[in-house]
Amino acid sequence: MQISVIIPVYNAAKYLVKAVQSALDQPEVAEVILVEDASPDNALEIARQLAEVDNRVKVFQHPDKKNHGAGASRNLGIEKSTCDYIAFLDADDYYLPERFKQAKPIFKSHPAVKGVYEAIGVHFYIKKNIDGYVRKKNEHLLTTIEKNIPPDKLFATFFYGKKGWWSLNGFTIKRNILDQTGLFDIDLRQAQDTDFILRACLTKQLYPGQLNAPVAMRGVHESNRTLDTVSKEKYKRLFYIKWFKKMLLNNWDKMLNRFILRIYITTHPLVSKLAPYSWWRVPLKIMIAIRLMIMHPRLITKIV
Repeated sequence: MQISVIIPVYNAAKYLVKAVQSALDQPEVAEVILVEDASPDNALEIARQLAEVDNRVKVFQHPDKKNHGAGASRNLGIEKSTCDYIAFLDADDYYLPERFKQAKPIFKSHPAVKGVYEAIGVHFYIKKNIDGYVRKKNEHLLTTIEKNIPPDKLFATFFYGKKGWWSLNGFTIKRNILDQTGLFDIDLRQAQDTDFILRACLTKQLYPGQLNAPVAMRGVHESNRTLDTVSKEKYKRLFYIKWFKKMLLNNWDKMLNRFILRIYITTHPLVSKLAPYSWWRVPLKIMIAIRLMIMHPRLITKIV
């Protein structure tokens, strides 16, 4: 089993060496693809130094040398990779020892498997407001999903999020799954990883690996892009617009369709700008729902 590890690099110079070394320490890793995304720090210099030390490290930039986001950078990394298996890692995160210990035999014993998902943990590089961050983000020290979820139920389970979810850092895929999923959506500067995982779930060929302990650690620090609430709300909206449109075109479970519709309406700019307990929220949601049903007559059959 030879794995290409794809690492988009942006504003994470101080963490990059640890991330790359954690990947190189895995015996299954044949190459580490670094895609430097016009980082404002000296990440490119560090990446090139790492490539000089170990020839498994390969450094690329976008042709125009400009910033294109994590999704486009992962796509370029996939394009440049050569292995039949692909794993992902962010430049400020790192793998734990024996990262692929459980995934490897699953792929070997189940040829139909296209991907293995596993748990990840959280490493705090910041000491202040750690408890507040955990409460605010509703995150636990282990990001995982319940065991014994059949592959054909994963899509709805992941979408609801009530039984947990997994991160891209804990996801290993066969290259040929991309024939069904496609690449990352470059229009989503955030949530493009969730979007990709959901499309992978639709293949119904994903299996669980290690879910009770982390195989990788996510780094939390002041520069995390996920802490940018303004951008997060913007791309959250784009994410649900995309999946609302997909819902209209597919025969999914009606309960899931109603959930997607509810989130789509809740993230509507007119609704999201109102105070949480504003009396305008309910009538406004009803008005938006009626307008959607007029615009999309098939919507009624999708939710009723």
